[in-house]
Amino acid sequence: MVDTVKRTGGKSPMVAQLLTLALLILPSLAAWALGVLGVSGILQAVLVVVAIFALVACWPFVGPGIPTDPDRGIAALLGLISLALVFILPGFTGLEGIWSSGGDPGSAWPLARLWLESTGLLLTILAVVMFVRQMARKNRRMVIRGISATALSGLAVVCASGWVLLPSLCSLVAGSMEAAPLAVVLVVVVGLILLVGLVLAGREWGRDLAVADAEEVEKTGQTNRVGPAWFGMALVPVMLSGALVVLSITALHFLV
Repeated sequence: MVDTVKRTGGKSPMVAQLLTLALLILPSLAAWALGVLGVSGILQAVLVVVAIFALVACWPFVGPGIPTDPDRGIAALLGLISLALVFILPGFTGLEGIWSSGGDPGSAWPLARLWLESTGLLLTILAVVMFVRQMARKNRRMVIRGISATALSGLAVVCASGWVLLPSLCSLVAGSMEAAPLAVVLVVVVGLILLVGLVLAGREWGRDLAVADAEEVEKTGQTNRVGPAWFGMALVPVMLSGALVVLSITALHFLV
């Protein structure tokens, strides 16, 4: 992994992030322009599932003394539960209402509120499981790094489900432009700045993890790296940015 970062200067992870963002954003914009947001919403869900399993397959949180299988299982389970709750809590009827071209932009906030509530519950459960699992380990070497890996991976897969509400955000932005254009522009600009910040932070995370992993391999001669870990780390900030979609809906609800 460290060799990959050195050879590419971090460009390969950046390209992977940009391509993933394009796959998540452009279909929703195109579907909004064509008035077929329902198709985009289903596509968003499929892409989120692909991202979750890609992260599990290319697990970046590695290091001697850190068992990866439990964290990978927890991440996959949490991600799928979070995505399922997006559909179960409001029901398919509620989602179809906002995904339709004539959907009421005001219905975006109830969806965002349900997402925030379910995410808060899932993250609380994650915190409990995280500490119990770490304390139950016989080998408590690198406990802090182990806790960090569980926390960041769990947060990433849970936040990823927020991308499913991107069609709702598109509808809300379009419906709010006439009433409060300045508020809409402000929210969009701030959201884009935060998105860029996450992408840049992810690049540094990749470098740091590569160096730390290489140092441990040099000391112990072993690694539990899974797949192309640089690609998994490239996905993390993109998945985290799913929360920005929901936070943007929330901000527009209170500003417009």
